[in-house]
Amino acid sequence: MEYDEAEEPWHELLLGKEMAPGRHVVQSADGDEWVQDLWLSTDVKGLRLGNLSWTLPAGLGSRHGVPVYRFAAKPSRVKISDFLSRNDAVIAEQVASDAETEIVKVDSKLPASKALADAPAAKKESGSKKPAAGGLAAMTFDEGEWITVLGAPEPAGTILDSDQVKERLPVTTLGGWALCFDESEKSIVVLKKVPIGKGETFLDEVIQKLRPFDKGSTPRKVDDARILAVARNKAGKRLMTFAEQVLKMAKEEFPDPDWGLLGPRSAPYCLTEYAKVGSSLVTRSSTWRHENNIDEHSHVGQIHELVSEAIDLFITVDQLDGFNLAGVESLVRVLQYHEYEVRKKREAKAPPDGSHYFRSRGKATGGCVLDPELLKWIAAKAGQDSAILKETRKAAEEATLSRKGKKDV
Repeated sequence: MEYDEAEEPWHELLLGKEMAPGRHVVQSADGDEWVQDLWLSTDVKGLRLGNLSWTLPAGLGSRHGVPVYRFAAKPSRVKISDFLSRNDAVIAEQVASDAETEIVKVDSKLPASKALADAPAAKKESGSKKPAAGGLAAMTFDEGEWITVLGAPEPAGTILDSDQVKERLPVTTLGGWALCFDESEKSIVVLKKVPIGKGETFLDEVIQKLRPFDKGSTPRKVDDARILAVARNKAGKRLMTFAEQVLKMAKEEFPDPDWGLLGPRSAPYCLTEYAKVGSSLVTRSSTWRHENNIDEHSHVGQIHELVSEAIDLFITVDQLDGFNLAGVESLVRVLQYHEYEVRKKREAKAPPDGSHYFRSRGKATGGCVLDPELLKWIAAKAGQDSAILKETRKAAEEATLSRKGKKDV
């Protein structure tokens, strides 16, 4: 949520029970709990709904230049259950407060327009007067088609009829726009009204009008940690330096089914080390081959340059977040494998003297970059494989001796 205050960051809130349409119990990152008017409050400037994976909505976060005051960690189920168990008490306090200030309360079980129309009159010193509906009671949805813009479970641009809109509990309208609440998805939905039969025409007109302005810098439709916001250099080209793109990256944890690779993720470590060189990955590859006397026409030389160029293009031109890409992780491991094999051969001829320990730096013979955590994992796996092979050999030897013993008898 963005409050209407200058230089105030967005705030991440945990959404609780609904007291009335548009009024929910919320909990802040500091643990404060209150009833917040989400839709019609004058102090709320922006509102975005999160998701079950607890990632920020599209366009928010430091990588987009929009800071968010967040929870230190994703609330556990126990903490969420505790929060929800306190919601009734928070609502009771708000009801009492509303009664003292003589605020008209809306029945959350009724559609917003009907609830407000049936609400009791507010009492004033000058006499009893029914509050104005403010456009809510006058909402009509039978004249025209409605196009989903934001928040709907359907893709943006889906055309709805009046019955489908009414199922979403309309809250308010402004001109040709409607704000609704989808109970199935527990989300706020924004709709645009167009004349009946003109939905497809309207969408085509929007596409045509936006096309001249789309220079590849349009906002993302889906918030995905695998992509960065599109940026252009001073010449207006979609080409940034490798180092400045790495500075924008942020590692995000994924569930195992969404990742698919075994072992620790080494791309964040390696890409950060590559960026310290201050050049492109292609230039680094050339330097590495030169320092290790690798012929550029050899198999290792060609693979190293080709993989380096692919990673560089993914990050500087395609502008993807290499920290969170399984494909980039796989390519980075190819670089590490070849650099590790070359380093082994060099150190076999001239073992390191241990001076790197005094400099508090990892061994980087010939400019080799290896993720320490990945090396530990590989060593552990190699040990397990060695133990299995050892047991297999022992079993084979015992079987051979057993057969020989039977023949002797």
